[in-house]
Amino acid sequence: MLEGPVVCDTGPLIALSLVDHLQVLQRLYPRGLVPRAVLDEVLAGGSEGPGCQAILGADWLETVEDVALDPLLAAELGAGEAAVIASAYQLGARLVLLDDRKARRIAVAAYKLRVKGSAGVL
Repeated sequence: MLEGPVVCDTGPLIALSLVDHLQVLQRLYPRGLVPRAVLDEVLAGGSEGPGCQAILGADWLETVEDVALDPLLAAELGAGEAAVIASAYQLGARLVLLDDRKARRIAVAAYKLRVKGSAGVL
């Protein structure tokens, strides 16, 4: 069943690409949005970092510029997780792909977002 756009975090993108299942996201979601902060984290390991080539080669993933972060959100989470939640909330996407437990709790409790993780996608 196809759902609306999903805003993706670094960990799940890398995990799915390492097991050669990044394309599963494309089948499930018509749009995959990746905040600039997440892309920066993917690229931090260099072009040969884990999953980097598969993620960069997934032309159906759309990079979105980072949005303004709530200072408390930025203080509680890493840059990627905070950007995913803020982007989803401000862009009207209701679904985020996060593996980090704390980020998942904040996304659901404070921002009323739906959350899936790598295992949930598979």
